[in-house]
Amino acid sequence: GFKFELGPEARWKTLITYIVDKPVDDIE
Repeated sequence: GFKFELGPEARWKTLITYIVDKPVDDIE
């Protein structure tokens, strides 16, 4: 799982990385 004890900035980077790494078909 993700570690959300990190600051907002690190949290966003993790979230963006997660979204970018997902297949495009999953994002609709």
